[in-house]
Amino acid sequence: MTRFRFVAKEAAEFPVSLLCRCVGVSRQGYYAWRRRPASPRACEDARLGGLIRQIYDGAFALYGAPRIHAELYAGKIINPRLCELQIEGATTFGLGQVLFEEVLQDTNGSITNPNLSDYMIPSFEDVPAELTVHMLEPHGVTDVHGVGETAIPPARPAIGNAISRAVGCHFLDLPITPEKVLRALNQQKLTSQR
Repeated sequence: MTRFRFVAKEAAEFPVSLLCRCVGVSRQGYYAWRRRPASPRACEDARLGGLIRQIYDGAFALYGAPRIHAELYAGKIINPRLCELQIEGATTFGLGQVLFEEVLQDTNGSITNPNLSDYMIPSFEDVPAELTVHMLEPHGVTDVHGVGETAIPPARPAIGNAISRAVGCHFLDLPITPEKVLRALNQQKLTSQR
C-alpha cells in the first residue's frame, strides 16, 4: 500500500512505469489500487476536511482574517524591539500550545510522538498575518520587569475562548484540534435534536 501511495504521489513528475519498476510493484497492481473504492477512513477524512473548511470560511466571512493582539505590562523597557520580539515569540508559543502541541502515549505509557517530525509546533505559516504587540510602559516608571515568556499564560485562554465563541462549544482540554472541534459540534447537534 505504501508503495502504491508513493507512485500516486510522484506520478505527476515521473512515468508510472519507471516508478513501479523502482519500488517493485506491477503497473496492473498499481492501476487496480487506483480503481479501488474509497475506504471508510478516506471518506470520513474528506468529510472532516470539508466541515473544517466550512467552519473556517464562515468564521473568516464573519470575523475577517485571523489576528492576534498581545498587550503586556513591561515596566521600564530597555530594548523596545527585543521586548516586542520576545512577546511575539511567547504569543506564538501560546498559539502552539492551544492548537498543536500534544504528547501522545500508547497503552504502555511510551510517548508515540517523541521527535519534531511527529510532535506538532507552529510554523511561520500558522502564525496569523496580523500579530500586533503593545507594551504597557507607564510614564515615570523606573522598575524593570523581565518579559520572558509572560505572554504565554494569557494567550492560551484568549485563543481558546475565541475558538469557543466562534463555534459555540466549550473546550476544557488542550490542544483544540480540528477533530475535537468537529466532535464537539456533532455532540452539540445531537443534544439540540433531543
